[in-house]
Amino acid sequence: MNSKKIRIAVGLFTIASFLVPSFMFADTSTTTVSTTSGNKTNFCTSINTYVATLDKNFGQKETTYETKKADQLKALNDAQAIRDAKTEQNRAVWNEKRDTQFQKLASKAKTDAEKTAVETFKTTVTNAIATRRAAVDDAVATYRSGLSTILSTRKTTVETALQTLKTDSDTAITKAKSDCANGVNPKTVKTALLSAIKDARAKFSATVKDTAEMKTALSTLQTARKTAFTKAQTDFKTVYDKALADLKTAFAQ
Repeated sequence: MNSKKIRIAVGLFTIASFLVPSFMFADTSTTTVSTTSGNKTNFCTSINTYVATLDKNFGQKETTYETKKADQLKALNDAQAIRDAKTEQNRAVWNEKRDTQFQKLASKAKTDAEKTAVETFKTTVTNAIATRRAAVDDAVATYRSGLSTILSTRKTTVETALQTLKTDSDTAITKAKSDCANGVNPKTVKTALLSAIKDARAKFSATVKDTAEMKTALSTLQTARKTAFTKAQTDFKTVYDKALADLKTAFAQ
């Protein structure tokens, strides 16, 4: 079933999904503006240039984030599609091998009782395999549905934090422009604005880095899937072992 590779792919996707936002919107660059008084350029006279640069950098990072997010989601969907195709391929191969074994077994049956026992064994095993496959498919579907919910919740968290970052930044810029218009010292305005922007980014970063709840939910999903897989195999083995024992008894008589 190639489940190990799928778990690795999902794990990488999950890690990337919560690392990208804080990386993309980290305070990695600043706009240098002279604050010299007099006729020389000061922060207030060049604040629009600062804001334009800030908006440009933010827009570029936001675009990059959206692109990476789309790429990560595509990678997850592709991994799931590969897993499904591989599962169907493996099942087809085992179907052929099982039919061959049933034919060989039927050829060994000589008496009516043995022939009946072979048919009963064949039916029982075939049904047990179908039941196991259905249980596995249900477990996979449940896991994927839960994962989709987790990622959707994560997406909402990041987008809400991003909107808050934008709002806080806009509020700080509006105040800075108002202070400039009211004659506040340009150096004081700059210091206050940069501090507010830094705080807004720090709040955003703290929000998107808080992944404890997401990790717990993902761990719960993985445990439930593993438990379902184990039960499906255990239930199958119980039915198979009994069917095989009954078949051996029929041939021993």
